[in-house]
Amino acid sequence: MMTYYSHKEKELHEHIKGVMNKASNRTPSKIVEVAALFHDIGKINPHFQNKLIRGQNSGYSSHSYLSVAALCSFVTKNIHFVENRFGTGFERQCYEVSLLIAKHHGNLPDLNNGIFRIKELKLLQDFLLENQELPISEYLTQHFSQFENHTPFSLHDKGILRSLKILNTAYSSIRKGIDKHLEFFLDIQYNFSCLIESDKRDASNNQEYKSLRAKDANLHFSKALTNCINSFASTTPINKVRTEIRNEALKNLQVKLGSDNTRVFSLTAPTGSGKTMMLLSLASEIQGHNPEHKIIYALPFLSIIDQVTQICTKIIGEGEDSVLSIDSRSENYEVKELIEYSDIDGISYPEKVEQLSKLVFSSLTFDHYFIVTTFVQLFETLVSNENKTLLKLPNFAKSIILIDEIQALPPRLYTFFIALLDELCKRIDSYVIVSSATMPYLAVDEDDNARKLFYRYPKSEELEKRELLEVPKYFANPVFNRYTINRINDNNFTLDKLASHILSSEQSCLVILNTIQDTKDLFSHMLNEKNISGDMMMLLNTHFHLLDRKDKIQKSQKILQEGKKVILISTQLIEAGVDIDFPVVYRDMCPLPNIIQSAGRCNRNGMINKGKVFFFDLLNKHGKRSCELIYRDKASKEFLEFSRNAFLGVLNEEQLFNIQSKFFKEEIADKLSVGKHFQTGLNDSSESLDLVSCIANAQFETLGQFRLIDKKVFGEEYRYYIPECNDSEFEKLDELSSQLIKCNDKSKSRLLKLKVESQIKSMSERIVSINLNSNNKSFRPPSSEAIFGIRKLIKHDDFYSSVNGLILDPQTDFIL
Repeated sequence: MMTYYSHKEKELHEHIKGVMNKASNRTPSKIVEVAALFHDIGKINPHFQNKLIRGQNSGYSSHSYLSVAALCSFVTKNIHFVENRFGTGFERQCYEVSLLIAKHHGNLPDLNNGIFRIKELKLLQDFLLENQELPISEYLTQHFSQFENHTPFSLHDKGILRSLKILNTAYSSIRKGIDKHLEFFLDIQYNFSCLIESDKRDASNNQEYKSLRAKDANLHFSKALTNCINSFASTTPINKVRTEIRNEALKNLQVKLGSDNTRVFSLTAPTGSGKTMMLLSLASEIQGHNPEHKIIYALPFLSIIDQVTQICTKIIGEGEDSVLSIDSRSENYEVKELIEYSDIDGISYPEKVEQLSKLVFSSLTFDHYFIVTTFVQLFETLVSNENKTLLKLPNFAKSIILIDEIQALPPRLYTFFIALLDELCKRIDSYVIVSSATMPYLAVDEDDNARKLFYRYPKSEELEKRELLEVPKYFANPVFNRYTINRINDNNFTLDKLASHILSSEQSCLVILNTIQDTKDLFSHMLNEKNISGDMMMLLNTHFHLLDRKDKIQKSQKILQEGKKVILISTQLIEAGVDIDFPVVYRDMCPLPNIIQSAGRCNRNGMINKGKVFFFDLLNKHGKRSCELIYRDKASKEFLEFSRNAFLGVLNEEQLFNIQSKFFKEEIADKLSVGKHFQTGLNDSSESLDLVSCIANAQFETLGQFRLIDKKVFGEEYRYYIPECNDSEFEKLDELSSQLIKCNDKSKSRLLKLKVESQIKSMSERIVSINLNSNNKSFRPPSSEAIFGIRKLIKHDDFYSSVNGLILDPQTDFIL
């Protein structure tokens, strides 16, 4: 027989065996085993070999559907093969195997629409009718022991095309026998992810699994964490309580780990109680029972990713085996260094490029033992159908997933994702600890559809046993009664009145408003006051690039520590997770979780007797309530009404626990459907996505449209690079773009793409994003043409400053 290749310089049988071996490291699933065995067998197609080896397009060169045809033909003649693996009644398993093979270079579809594209199926049909017999049966016999005694088969059998057509629509009949729709969905999604990850790993000759270093790394982490905790002084009242909380959570976790198969735990602790160190301690405790488990730490906002990454890196130490931060702008310095050495003086160094590819693959697949990432990366992966995104999913196995600030999710998604993780973790041997100062009510008892899907998910009384703290006790502790919330009862509370109220205070103030425009208007108004200087007041919103935002927070912290007065005017970006401590906080009207998170920046460390939080309903310069520009749908407006009614007069922090319990039970659980997500730009032109229904009906493609951040709600996003003096970073990106356009060499093109990605990330801390809707999209700051969606701001000194941020048309309002 002739030699067949799967990739250049890799023989087909070697690749198939490599994928099978790697997939077996991920899952014991027989479905994945058979899919791996057949997934590329269609590459025996002579047109594929011509295209791969000689670069010639001689005809139909696809292989995925041809591989499914080979599977069908084989099964028809060798029923015993599938019976030995799947037992009798194997139709569903064969369907799943066929689905995985057909889509392993694409995305998972809605199964009710079929698994094949009709046009591609017609091309396959023409190919089989017009071409000579392919020696697939003989090839399998020659290279794979599993086929030594199989009955030979032919792709020219008349029933093959009919079988493919039946297979295409088989879901409607298979669905009748499925009574556990969540398990069916998770099986397909996870098996698919294991196949494609193993396929891409073997194709790139990547044998290194960084996550396998977890066992040794965890020993170091445990010792380093203990040393770090021991270094904290426990002499202040709040630090003593923090230690007490951490010890109680650890003790309760130890009991629960030894008593049942619980995989998801909750940690509800007041703001400022040291949840980061608590979560790390709890993860270390789980690792003591499961030494091969890695850590995935997920946070909602980029503004706190750096803060947590720095804490974790300080504990573990820097270097190759330190924390890997994965988000839209985190630089991997190993990657950056390798890029610099991979192409010196125009000479390509293949070994460096190969090493670089492995590092990038580790990042794409979450192959690391300690990852800090965003909610977007975590939650969108859990419901994705996309090939590239699902590469991460196998590395969710044997993980401890720490989810901090869960309240930042849209309310309809709280329970959906926790219930989904509860089932997934049981299947892939993982754990979740979900944490918040405002823990949502996570039961699905009141939602019949959700209860039917998540039938194994505990009911409310069982969920309460998963909490790691005696919650009311700590919320009632005097050390956490640090502030009062004072409602300003004025239905005509304007920016002028707010400015006067702030100026009447002799203490430092944090002012959190709902829109960027409000922060700009208040800042401008107060700068005109004679009794305030620019040195004691700062503006903070997303119209500043990240470096300036970090600088403003650090300067504010330093001024506060020195006991001097500072006024920080900010949007919501500061309200969760940022470790900053003001004696006075002002907050515009918002849902309950937001006001509690904002108040968590007031007297955070209990350094004064009582801080003050002022809560008000602001009218902007146009006489509209700013809160209603942000919280616009029906449910959000009901949340605002709850806040208006709950916060009357003066409330102490200790009273908030009962209020938030009522909010999550009555406003969220009783009124909102679990997993109902509102989002624009969906394929069917609707603006809602029923995640529960999508899973129940195996609608992978529809569900895969889910995006945690709806970028179209507030207009089209424009990204501007703000250069420094004599800054040539944008020009470097432009040059890389030109090289990429001209490049015809596949390996060099790959290196150039990596360079582009690295260059964009190196520029990310000086990029500002703005959203322009239909009313103001005609206005844009002067800039260059976009390169990879990024524009360089022209005359940046005139249109950007570290004081005011991006300087825009005063007639243009910006909500976000």
